[in-house]
Amino acid sequence: MKKRTARLALFLAILGGPSAMAADFDVSNHNDSGAGSLRAAIEGLNGAGTGTHAINFASGLDPINLLSHLPTIVGTDQTITVNGAGNTVSGQDTARLFFVADGDVTFQNMTLKQGYAEGGDGGNSGGGGGGGAGAGGALFVNTGANVVISGVAFDSNKAEGGDGGDHDSSSDAGGGGGGFSGTGGSTSHDGGGGGGGFDGNGGIAHYYGGGGGGGVSGNGGDTSGDGGGGGGGIGNGASTSDDTGGDGDGGAAGGGDGDPGATGTPGGGGGGHQGAGGDGAVNGGGGGSGFAGSVAGNGGTFGGGGGGGGSTDGGDGGDFGGGGGGGFLGAGGDGGDFGGGAGTGYNGGSTGGSGGFGGGDGGRYSFGGDAGDAMGGAIFVREGGTLSIIDSTFTNNGLIAGTGGAGDTAPEDGANGQAIGSGMYLHTGVTAGYQVNTGTLTLADDIGGSGSLNKTGTGELVLSGTNTYTGTTTVSAGRLVVNGSLAGNTTVDTNSELGGSGTINGDVINNGTFAAGNSIGTMTIGGNASFNSGSTTEVEIQASATPIAGTDNDLITADTATINGGDVSVLGAVGSYTNGAKYTFLQTTHGLSGTFDTITDDLAFFDAQLGYDANSAFFTLMANSTDYASVGGSGNRQTVGFYIDENSIGASGDFGSVLDEFRVLTNAQVQSGLSQLSGEVYGSQSQVVIQGTNQLVGTIGGQLRSGMFGGGSGGSGSSGSGFVNATRSTRPSVTGSSSDIALVSYVNASSTQTPCDALIAPTCHAAYHWKGWMTGYGLGGSAESDGNAAGIHYGLGGTTFGIERYLGDNARLGFFGGYVGSSVSADSMDQTVRANGGNFGSYLTHSAGSHYGIAMGGLQFDGYESDRTIQVGALTRTASGESDGWQGFAYGERGMNLNLSRSRVLQPFAGLQYVYARQNAFTETGAGAMNLAMSGVDTHSLRSNLGTRLQWQSWMSRRGWAITPEIRGSWMHEFLDTTSVVNAQFAGVGGAGYTANGLDLGRDWAILGGGFEARPSDRWELRADYNTQFNENQVLHIGSGTLAYRW
Repeated sequence: MKKRTARLALFLAILGGPSAMAADFDVSNHNDSGAGSLRAAIEGLNGAGTGTHAINFASGLDPINLLSHLPTIVGTDQTITVNGAGNTVSGQDTARLFFVADGDVTFQNMTLKQGYAEGGDGGNSGGGGGGGAGAGGALFVNTGANVVISGVAFDSNKAEGGDGGDHDSSSDAGGGGGGFSGTGGSTSHDGGGGGGGFDGNGGIAHYYGGGGGGGVSGNGGDTSGDGGGGGGGIGNGASTSDDTGGDGDGGAAGGGDGDPGATGTPGGGGGGHQGAGGDGAVNGGGGGSGFAGSVAGNGGTFGGGGGGGGSTDGGDGGDFGGGGGGGFLGAGGDGGDFGGGAGTGYNGGSTGGSGGFGGGDGGRYSFGGDAGDAMGGAIFVREGGTLSIIDSTFTNNGLIAGTGGAGDTAPEDGANGQAIGSGMYLHTGVTAGYQVNTGTLTLADDIGGSGSLNKTGTGELVLSGTNTYTGTTTVSAGRLVVNGSLAGNTTVDTNSELGGSGTINGDVINNGTFAAGNSIGTMTIGGNASFNSGSTTEVEIQASATPIAGTDNDLITADTATINGGDVSVLGAVGSYTNGAKYTFLQTTHGLSGTFDTITDDLAFFDAQLGYDANSAFFTLMANSTDYASVGGSGNRQTVGFYIDENSIGASGDFGSVLDEFRVLTNAQVQSGLSQLSGEVYGSQSQVVIQGTNQLVGTIGGQLRSGMFGGGSGGSGSSGSGFVNATRSTRPSVTGSSSDIALVSYVNASSTQTPCDALIAPTCHAAYHWKGWMTGYGLGGSAESDGNAAGIHYGLGGTTFGIERYLGDNARLGFFGGYVGSSVSADSMDQTVRANGGNFGSYLTHSAGSHYGIAMGGLQFDGYESDRTIQVGALTRTASGESDGWQGFAYGERGMNLNLSRSRVLQPFAGLQYVYARQNAFTETGAGAMNLAMSGVDTHSLRSNLGTRLQWQSWMSRRGWAITPEIRGSWMHEFLDTTSVVNAQFAGVGGAGYTANGLDLGRDWAILGGGFEARPSDRWELRADYNTQFNENQVLHIGSGTLAYRW
């Protein structure tokens, strides 16, 4: 590939080269052009100068349908972000989408659809011109450009190679080679056609002069005289009809009779009769040479070569241009990268001009031109460019190879082009990063070229196409699945994984995990498979007396294998395994060397033992004497395992059937079965019962202590607010300044006001002696596994009613009763315990000055129902149980009120709570030998609660309600056991039984919350509260509401 690296610098010069600054360009409509269009945004970007810029799409523009190719993103010294806002840009199968010439560009959150990149066709002539390459229907990344695509969908884009030019017997000259998109010029006499440019077409030669080369967007000039056509640039080159050459675009003068054309700015001037064509600048085509002149002008980077005059050679194309056709006695010019070679004239030589990278060769006289290749249906990355793909998809992208031109006879037809990389083409030295952050992404469109691919991100990338890129595939993170094929070598890094049932034609080096198959399957390696120290080779197996590799277990086949250590990990499916069964997992054609370090398996009652022969590695299953306790490992699973081991000898009947199911399971499956059998959920439920009683006490205490703010006991009409206002029902008599009365505040009383209205005077005493209240509360939360018992989700709700009597100003005596229900479900197990209880009790409050105290006690009687689904192998049963129980609880609290200001009261407090909970013995039914005979479960809890509350002065709502807000926080500590112990045995099996611990909910909790009290009158009171209780193991949310009435 030619190393021409010009980067459209002339575009910036033409646009004036503004100073560096940040600029954003908005796409506000779906029009093809005009203000607010994508085309206008790119044009503005190209004129913005260096700096950081953005193109921002408005949402909901779908689709933006293009009528022609988008402008090139010049990008020199720019950092650009294109924010697609979920919109679709469609080329409608006629227009190329994005071409990034330089800079750092990020495309994100958009769909690029039906982009179409077609190489220019070669010109028809005595010798047909070669077709240009079609590359990058949706995105072309040029040398020096660094592109990131994030969240972009590439859908139904395609690239098509240019067709070779046909032999035309009416002409003795050569046709111009096709450019990147521009068509090569044809001929009808002795002058050669101009080469196609980036987008501009080559000029047509009608007489002895050569046509001008096409430019970046403008066409080369035609000729119908002895002078050459002018080279195209941004605009068209001038045509000529006499002995004078046409001017090139930009003003380069065509030569007079006997004079050469001027060098282009950008398009080269056409040579006059007997004059050479001028070379094009970066964006210009070369000028055509005149009849009997010197060689035609060469194209600039984005220009085609000029056509040769009657006796001269055509000029060479630039990187994206086709060669100029040779005259009657001249050779065709060579195409640049992506450009087709030009055809040769009647006596111009034995070969046509050579096509550049992807371009077809030109034909000699009477031959058709070769066609161009189609490369990268969606994306083409040129050597020196970079591409990073993040969570982006490719769907239904395609390629159409160019068709060779027709020769004078069939053997003289030009060759057809190739189709390489329907999804992407990665050129020499390019390593594309493909990052999949989560989930699985499948790439069915293939990748071609000589570049490399680096899989990153923790997600899974599936390559299901026939990938022909020859560089290395590296799995740096996550999992790569090859279900199609790869042409090159593959390296699996540490903490990465390779899998799939496809073919890797190169070598594989495993430093991470090699897990062939998609469940059980075969991975084929055409070269050497290396397994290094620290690596893992995973082999999935299923039960078989005579295992077939690739059917009953994963299989890796390779030409050779080098084993430098590592581990083999055997993963078994449920089944009845056979002692002595041999599983071959690595098979070579030409031998293997070395050994693995270790082998592990997850089969509970078999061990896998490694073996080797000259061409394979295998393992044999050998029955072991492992007991259930060893498989269980520790905790509840181990204690159940010990119990089974003590009772399994000679087991028969249903218990024997259960043990038969266990013997075909893996370690993990046996451990799961032991956990399901344990009944640990009953212990977890007992701890939740404690939490429920704790919530009952806390809810009642909350509404009691709301009356303790301000030093009162809430007695005889007190609201409990700590903020005092004075009032009278009649206006006092004040006779002078010597009065001893100091008015704190004064409010006129209405005729309906009682002698002491608590809304106005919250601390005065109306004639109220009783208070009734009703509270509803709910709790929901979850707790993570403690490593022994399963985590749980639980909910609880209850309603409590109370009545209290005021005992003077400083004390209250009350009684309460209510209902509470709870449900506990174990994570990863279909096991649930439900409890329903009725409770009753009494309380006493007392205050003395700023101090107060609360004493409370009660009983609760519970009924329990349970359903535990247990799955062991093929057995699935549900054990159901019913039992009853009771609780006793007591609570004491001391606190004090501290007036921080006229509007705030702080209430520090300390409380101590004791709960005893009992669930009586019972026996489950419905699960045969897996039913549990449960002993009673006793749980004791002693908890302290140290914290503070802060209350603000009441404020009046628009409706006349007094609103009092409050916040609080505390630390709760458990002094006794934090787990409840289950004692059980399998019903019908008997024996000494076993113990299992319920979930440990922790010893310490933080409690944060807030609420408010609302008083529509002195008799009615409403209260709402929210608390969250949490520690490192659990989070629960608590809400309650209270309605109270005084009389």
